[in-house]
Amino acid sequence: MMTERGSRKQARVGVYEPEAIAVELAHLGPENHDIVDAVLAEQLGAENRRLQSFRHHQRALTRIGRAWANEILHRVQLAPYNLTADLDDDTEGRLRQTIPDTLATGLALRHDGANNAKAYRIHKKLGEPCPACSTTTAQVDFG
Repeated sequence: MMTERGSRKQARVGVYEPEAIAVELAHLGPENHDIVDAVLAEQLGAENRRLQSFRHHQRALTRIGRAWANEILHRVQLAPYNLTADLDDDTEGRLRQTIPDTLATGLALRHDGANNAKAYRIHKKLGEPCPACSTTTAQVDFG
């Protein structure tokens, strides 16, 4: 078994018996490609939390890292400090559709050899013009 050296201990590699895999992964949320409106609504409504926290919470949705979460929220035009309970049905629907679309686009770009600068439209583009509206991108910090 290998565990991440950092203090957060979020990464781990191990060898498991097949029956142990389900137990080990039971705490994770649904795969992002399995999201349907009812599942997303349930996950969003489970706790009233800021999208900043929800967007990369593996118990809500799996396999969405910080960079792609930033891209998804930008495409849906949601700020990371919005609360999950404040999203209306239309916004939830756009979010549900944008998740797999954005990840598929990113995967295709990576497959074609795109680096971070080409793959990301908004992530790590602090101070650059927004590709949608040309305003200067800013960073939101949560203390």
